[in-house]
Amino acid sequence: MSREQTPVAASATGEAVGVARWGVLELDVTGTAAAAVTFHHADREAVAGPVDVGGRRLVRFSPDLPGRWSYSVTDAGGAVLDEGSRECLPARPGDHGPVRVHGTRFVHADGTRHHSIGTTALWWHHQDEVERAATLATLVASPFDTVRMSVLPEGATSWTDEEGLAVVEAAVAELAQLGLQAELVLFATEGALRPGQPGWQQHLQQVVGRLAAASNVTWCLALDADRSGLPAQVWDETLRVLAELDHGRRLRTVHAGPGFDFGHRLITHSSVRDDMRWEAQDLVRAFAKPAVLDVGSEGDVPVPGGGLTAQEMVSLMWWGVCRGAYSWHAEEFVDGPWSRYGGKLDGDAAPRLAFLRQVLAAAPAELARNPVERHTFTLEAPGEYYLQYHGLHRYSTHRFSLPEDVRFGVEVVDTWEMTVDRLAGTFSGDIVLDLPRKPYVAVRITRC
Repeated sequence: MSREQTPVAASATGEAVGVARWGVLELDVTGTAAAAVTFHHADREAVAGPVDVGGRRLVRFSPDLPGRWSYSVTDAGGAVLDEGSRECLPARPGDHGPVRVHGTRFVHADGTRHHSIGTTALWWHHQDEVERAATLATLVASPFDTVRMSVLPEGATSWTDEEGLAVVEAAVAELAQLGLQAELVLFATEGALRPGQPGWQQHLQQVVGRLAAASNVTWCLALDADRSGLPAQVWDETLRVLAELDHGRRLRTVHAGPGFDFGHRLITHSSVRDDMRWEAQDLVRAFAKPAVLDVGSEGDVPVPGGGLTAQEMVSLMWWGVCRGAYSWHAEEFVDGPWSRYGGKLDGDAAPRLAFLRQVLAAAPAELARNPVERHTFTLEAPGEYYLQYHGLHRYSTHRFSLPEDVRFGVEVVDTWEMTVDRLAGTFSGDIVLDLPRKPYVAVRITRC
């Protein structure tokens, strides 16, 4: 390090000795020629670059393994400017780590399952303090675990500057305090703020360098990417650059319709708008990865996929879940466009989605869609648990085949009224269930 350069200062966001697993370690490289910092632990290596934050030049990193992490600070030519180490302490109580992919399901880094029920509130964080507080209060009382939000302000014509990124960062931190994930939409679909346009890589570098260390962050390149007019090569390159910059290895997706290549090796899960809601089972099978399904929006706004009743919204969410996907919520009323600006929820779907979350929380960890059942859709752990949704069908009876040598209890779940009625007795083998002849019913079968 030259005499003119300031020594690198390390901090661990308030921890004097070390940083908790999945926490944020900061290195202050202000006044140095630092271009990159390489972190090492056992066979794990990660590289992070500096970003401008509040007049300082910082490198942020989130250690994901406990123990001693060494680091080396290098300039653009690869010369070592400084070296050091920091201890990664055990995770804080209740911190399960970032969300990862396990087969076709989501789990946290410590193995805790993650039943994703997300919602969209694209620009909630750009509202005034009163509205922001209202949004956070709504989220606390809601069933949602993830908020989709845009890095770019509504109607933006230039890349987000440092002040704008500070707003996004503060919102991500507020969501983290509530135990919520933040899916960050990185680019616009139209205009000059799309991938491949001048400045796009610098934009990505600043966003990822600043926020990748936040363990509750996941990435979405853009909404409706297949309508952007951009060739596949542009999305390929954007995914490559994002993966290269993202030392946190967060979830990566692109929101699009049926023509998009969700099988791309750098896409961790598919994210599909409402016109694909009936194909959730094909998405999971075809790409062998989790599928997040936008089923439309409850409300009265005349847009494609909008204007749904709460009953239809809840029903579509159940359909998606029992087809093996993750269903996400949206709400847009003319007098209260939650999915744009947040605030409060005016619809009736959210309490029923909280009930859906309770049902999923009581289910076994390893669930998948039954590949054989054709008349209705069943989420199951074979021989242990079956959850079958009948939607608009008002069945009086329904046949079901269970293992012969095991006894099961059967419950009729009214997904709209949020009630559970247990049928008398136990069941095994081929059975015919008596059902209440009304829509929005699910059947839950559990091994005794």
